[in-house]
Amino acid sequence: MYLSVNIDPEKTKELEWYIKSILPEIINEKLFEDKNKLNAMIRECVKGQIKATINDLMQGKDFRDFLRDKVMEQIGMKGNDNE
Repeated sequence: MYLSVNIDPEKTKELEWYIKSILPEIINEKLFEDKNKLNAMIRECVKGQIKATINDLMQGKDFRDFLRDKVMEQIGMKGNDNE
C-alpha cells in the first residue's frame, strides 16, 4: 500500500515559513518553562562531556605512564628507573 500526498507548493512555503518562525519560540518557551528540568538537562550534558574527557585522558600514554609511576612508587620502586 502506497500513500501519496500532494501539497500545493504555495502551501508548503507557507507551512515552512510558519514552522521556522514559530518553532524557536515554542522551543524557548518549553525549555525555560521548568527551571529544574532545564538544569537537569544541562547537568546531563556536562556529565557526558566530563566522562568523554576523562575517557580520552585515561586512554592517553601520559596518563598510563603517570599511573604506572605512581603504582611503582607505592610498592617501593622508583618509577622509570626500573623499566
